[in-house]
Amino acid sequence: MYYCIFCKNLHHFNYTKDEVVFKSGFHYFDTKLYHAGLCSQVHVFLKNEQPATA
Repeated sequence: MYYCIFCKNLHHFNYTKDEVVFKSGFHYFDTKLYHAGLCSQVHVFLKNEQPATA
């Protein structure tokens, strides 16, 4: 399991290309230490971002 620093929830690692789990990053959640990472929701959020225009 890992703690997503984007959506602030615990996730089971599904070994998909949309998940990133940091090898050296950790986060305490409910007094337990978990690996830190980013779930697939961050990729959906980034795809919907619009570039700034002048």
